[in-house]
Amino acid sequence: MRNNSPPWDVGFRKHFAGVYNLALARNLTGSNLDISHGIAVDTKGNSYITSYFNGTTDFDPSSANASIATIGVFDIYIAKYDKDGNYVFAINMRGSGNGQGRGIEVDDKGDIYI
Repeated sequence: MRNNSPPWDVGFRKHFAGVYNLALARNLTGSNLDISHGIAVDTKGNSYITSYFNGTTDFDPSSANASIATIGVFDIYIAKYDKDGNYVFAINMRGSGNGQGRGIEVDDKGDIYI
């Protein structure tokens, strides 16, 4: 999910058991470019997304605010949402140049790999 023209916003969708029935959809907004490239779902139904963003992005799709600002040109982020799409956490990996998270996996212990 993303808008058709810049600035793009992060979005994610969740489907039931590989069947293309939409279970939920969320859109996150930011001051500049924020994109989602990788998504994983753990055994409890929590969703994890990764990619990169620039500027400030609010990773909480509710009316609350969980904004993170970049330090580098593009920062990698990891965000977690519970089975109902509610915000759990978001972190970014800062650097002086460009970073991009392209894929994400979660193991049975809850360890996250990008």
